[in-house]
Amino acid sequence: MCYIGLDAGTSGIKALAFDQEGNILASAYCGYSLITPRDGWAELSPTDIWNGAKQVLSQVTACLDRPVRAIAVSSAAQTVAPFDRQGQPLYNFITTVDTRTGAQNRWWQDHADEKEIFRRTGLPFSPIYTVNKLMWLREQEPDIFQRAWKFFLVEDYLTWRLSGEAVIDYSVASRGMMLNIEKYRWDEEILAMAGIRAGQLSIPAKATTDLGPVRKEIAEMLRLPADTRIILGSHDQTCGTIGCGAIDPGQTMNATGTVEVLMAIHKGMPQADGVLGFHFPCIPHILEGQYSVMSLNQNAGVLLKWYKNLFCKAEEAYALARGLDPYRYLIESSSDRAADVFVLPHINGCETPVSDPASAAAILHMRAYHTKADISRAVLDSMAYDLRQNIEALESIGIPVGKLHAIGGGARTDKLLQLKADCTGKVISTPRVTEAASLGAAILAAVGTGAYPDIRSAAGNMVHMDKTFYPDGKMRESYDWGYEVFQTLYERLRPVNHMAVK
Repeated sequence: MCYIGLDAGTSGIKALAFDQEGNILASAYCGYSLITPRDGWAELSPTDIWNGAKQVLSQVTACLDRPVRAIAVSSAAQTVAPFDRQGQPLYNFITTVDTRTGAQNRWWQDHADEKEIFRRTGLPFSPIYTVNKLMWLREQEPDIFQRAWKFFLVEDYLTWRLSGEAVIDYSVASRGMMLNIEKYRWDEEILAMAGIRAGQLSIPAKATTDLGPVRKEIAEMLRLPADTRIILGSHDQTCGTIGCGAIDPGQTMNATGTVEVLMAIHKGMPQADGVLGFHFPCIPHILEGQYSVMSLNQNAGVLLKWYKNLFCKAEEAYALARGLDPYRYLIESSSDRAADVFVLPHINGCETPVSDPASAAAILHMRAYHTKADISRAVLDSMAYDLRQNIEALESIGIPVGKLHAIGGGARTDKLLQLKADCTGKVISTPRVTEAASLGAAILAAVGTGAYPDIRSAAGNMVHMDKTFYPDGKMRESYDWGYEVFQTLYERLRPVNHMAVK
């Protein structure tokens, strides 16, 4: 038997099949493109996502010599689209990084108490949450809004496609600012304020819930056993914590991909004042009684991709001609010392520990002696400085951040991990399987079918750690100086960035 974790992100979808010991048996990936019809808009095609899911599942099942027992989905949150009763999309998915919903966020600021909303949903006000995107559709596309049978997020869309059941897990549902995290159901008062009916949303349920067998026509199409179970998965960051072994307080996941996330585990719901001061969202974790406190750098992978595409065409061509990963080559060819050029990485604004959608990216203190390797290092250093800011903010409000468990694309390059350790002063370890969100989903699938009695025992058998990176004291001195400069950048540039907004 094997278990498939289907992980749908903002830039692509992947499927990995694992045995019961956490070994990868097969994997496949399919990329898709962001649709940007206007400045600040970022959409995904539901058709692209579903076609990508079918493609990667077909490729994986074709490579297996054993039956698939279950599939679970890991996905990004907040991203939402309307669908009619036949399951046809009425609009593209509006993604997390889409910035069109500033007016809706300001409506909440004017009409609701943030502390009360946080107490009920675990979320501070932010334009990224699903409720704002649905309000935007109601106001700007009223005909589509009224015709919508369901507003699916990526998780429940794929789960519905596979099983026929419109169900969403608590962690993804909670990232919409509509789930009451005390009662684990949609908050009717918030929905009424937003003009949304609960019936337009999927049913919230616990991850590992067995949703039944895969649809017959899907099983035949994907060459799956007819009794393959569809198990309710979770938010990709929550799956990532499970897949890298960061399950208990003091164990903190650091995921670097399109965005960069710290997810720290806290026993019980944190006090609102401290968490709200840094704009950290809190969502129910998989294990009962625990909550995930999350920082979000929505610029990490986006900034690196922008820099590569705009300024590093020659390096990319050189890497591809030699069968190398362009991102890894770019990181490895960066300067070996902490940069004395500074980058404010807010190419998509900033979310934590300060929330400011109007903030913008900048490169400062360039001199004639600086090389491209120095600029590349400055881009990487900016990610490390942002990470350090969020770590210090979490620790200042009593959220323990111990050793970092690094996952995602950023966990595949030793140089990047070492510079993060040097900058933050934290020990960083990587799991053997860096695609921890897929492994976490597969762990949920295994638990949901009874292969393991609980998540902790499943993770203990399926997660295996690999490398560990320790801070270098000499490099830390350079980073302490650079960090002092970095901390001034946002406030000094804030008036300019806000003045420049049209």
